[in-house]
Amino acid sequence: IGVLKSRKIHFAPPIREEQQRAIDRMGSGAHNKVILRFAKEDIFWPKEVPNFNCLDPCIQWLNLHAYGKEGVLVAHVWPPYAYNFKGQGDDKKVVEKVMETLQTMFRKMDSKSRMPSPVDQIVTRWDTDPFSLGSYSFLGVESQQLDPLLLSWPHPIENPRCFFAGEATSLIGQQCVYGAVESGRRAVKELICKVKNVEFDHVKESLQPEPELTEHDLLDVAFTKVNEI
Repeated sequence: IGVLKSRKIHFAPPIREEQQRAIDRMGSGAHNKVILRFAKEDIFWPKEVPNFNCLDPCIQWLNLHAYGKEGVLVAHVWPPYAYNFKGQGDDKKVVEKVMETLQTMFRKMDSKSRMPSPVDQIVTRWDTDPFSLGSYSFLGVESQQLDPLLLSWPHPIENPRCFFAGEATSLIGQQCVYGAVESGRRAVKELICKVKNVEFDHVKESLQPEPELTEHDLLDVAFTKVNEI
């Protein structure tokens, strides 16, 4: 949705005016992650506790060590800090910020026992990545309840060549993985109907998706049909 909002993609013919207005009204949120991997001997947090919070409302912690990823912690970073990390372009500065949070949680600030340094780190920047420009959609102040439905219509509507999917196009699962999967199923069904010249009820499928086929089944059918063209 962030890329569509930026209007850096140009459609020929242009997408419908009401669809573009729905895109403009939709919000694009930021949720980034800082993934830290520590050496096995440096694990200092409760190994079996899956999640823990801190006093910083912008950071929540997921303990992947409890799920089998040895020595890995993930900092879920929320706004306002998630938006471009407040201008911190250097990943090292971002890692220092979240490490300071861990320091306050597990070590006294004046302690001589400093935090061990991670051996690996990954910092996501979904809100500034030119191929995403955001992490998830949300209904903006001026959004209408059915904007995800408007956004989901294929283009051009008379003879579709482009099919939209993703959580931003889901009425029943916006912001969620479920919404992304459900909308993908709907788009694949619509593509298959287009190839087979079968009528497709877009509104019905958007409001009441029928999960009789798994996404793997639908993708297999779609690839088969596309290869037949």
